[in-house]
Amino acid sequence: MYNPLYDALSSCLRFEFPYLYQNQNVFFENVHAINAQTCIKVTGIEESTIDNFQFKNVSFEGDNAGNISYAKNWKFTDFKVRGAKENKLKLSNNKDVRIKD
Repeated sequence: MYNPLYDALSSCLRFEFPYLYQNQNVFFENVHAINAQTCIKVTGIEESTIDNFQFKNVSFEGDNAGNISYAKNWKFTDFKVRGAKENKLKLSNNKDVRIKD
């Protein structure tokens, strides 16, 4: 089975939408990335959350774990984020976005 390993220069996963936009139903499977400055940077707004993302067998490694804000209904299966400097992924203003340690 093909298992991609990405060497990231900036962010492994980055979604920033400071305006009204429909962001939903995105699926990531068998994605592994290393050497990112920030592993995850997801920023929606209260009026337009980033909805229904699913992660299965996904790992990100970098300097900072990152943050997820204004997201809704995310599911994680075999998901890992490791930041060398800042290891804890920051979650704020989300609904049904829970990552097991």
